[in-house]
Amino acid sequence: MAKTELSNLRANIMRIKTNSIAIATLLLATIGSNAYAVDPTDLKVMPSAACQGKGFNEAAKLTFFEDALKNSSSSDAFVICSFVKDNVNNGIGKTYSAIVEVQGSNGKNVFCTLTSRSRSGKFLADDFETGGANGATFLALNIKQPNNFNSSYSITCILPPNGRIFGYTTSEPSPTD
Repeated sequence: MAKTELSNLRANIMRIKTNSIAIATLLLATIGSNAYAVDPTDLKVMPSAACQGKGFNEAAKLTFFEDALKNSSSSDAFVICSFVKDNVNNGIGKTYSAIVEVQGSNGKNVFCTLTSRSRSGKFLADDFETGGANGATFLALNIKQPNNFNSSYSITCILPPNGRIFGYTTSEPSPTD
């Protein structure tokens, strides 16, 4: 197979994978895995490159690829992923969601948490889920915004050795500001 054909084939496979992930993410955001109703109106699809290690030692464990963030060390890695929130005035009591595509390794799950904090950093609420020990999976996380206009959100994950984050989608209620 010629180099150009191989390059085109790879691009088509990536496009199919990206479209499949987007469709699965939208379905999961619409249906949800928890009891909360999810408003998928304002979705933000984020690459794994938006995540980072918590501190220098954790960052040194991570390897970034085009399609995934991988824990390349022999111990668990603590990763933080940003959640961009632009609904600051209309979200009280509404659900904020994240769906993280992960893959564990050697029978070990990835553990992810969606956390809400006040402007001063005080813990408000969280939701967590584990999975991926047997292959790539989606972890669905949902929080109803507490009575706090200026709350912020973050996603944290613990990746086992060779564990991966492929990307994630966040959802907040509309209308956004």
